[in-house]
Amino acid sequence: MNLRQQTSSGVLDLLDRLQGAQTYEAIKIDVESFLSTYGFECFLISRLPQGQCENQPPILISGRSAADWLTQYEEQQLYRHDPVTARLKTVNTPFRWSDLKIDRQTQPEAWKALSSFRAFGKHEGLSVPIAGPVGFRGHVSMAGKHLDDVPDLIPAVQMMSVFTYGAVERISRSAVSRTSQMLAPREREVLRWIATGKMQSEVAKLLSISERTVEQHVRNARRKLGALNTTHAVAHALSQREISL
Repeated sequence: MNLRQQTSSGVLDLLDRLQGAQTYEAIKIDVESFLSTYGFECFLISRLPQGQCENQPPILISGRSAADWLTQYEEQQLYRHDPVTARLKTVNTPFRWSDLKIDRQTQPEAWKALSSFRAFGKHEGLSVPIAGPVGFRGHVSMAGKHLDDVPDLIPAVQMMSVFTYGAVERISRSAVSRTSQMLAPREREVLRWIATGKMQSEVAKLLSISERTVEQHVRNARRKLGALNTTHAVAHALSQREISL
């Protein structure tokens, strides 16, 4: 059995498990196990809002080993110049990050964003664009040290990505059907503005309230949504239909 046949068999087994997955954790475990077989060491699933991205794109789910890189990605605001994000908005087919030709001298910010994952030992990445709901485009992206067999993996990985994204959406919809809206109207309003790229100081001016009050609304929303930070709160609020763009 060659690599393509082996991968196709593995992805069919994964699809069976994804159809029965009831939690994000179950999806995470199954996808990490599948991808690790082929050299991928981390992955994430994200939605991409239309237009220029002023905040980190909402991340729906990510593998455990992506946590440190995501922290740096958010703190340094690398998403503002990320060429992977820009490419995802214009293509419908999977692409390798090494295929992005970024010049360090003329595109220093884009080069920094693209190079950031290498500091964590990830020398190659692959992104699969996904058609998302309600004006969104999403993606499943993965990275590893050495991925020499990526061309042979792409068909199966693309199928895996589409089903994984669908499983995440299914669980999100199920969560909404089990619970009514958790956030207060003002909390939703604040998160909606943040999701469009506004800073908390800008939200305060728009709503004619103090920055301290905005921070309190954000803190309450994070607690209710079980989010670790504001970016995750926005992602949870979008996926649970608490807010929309």
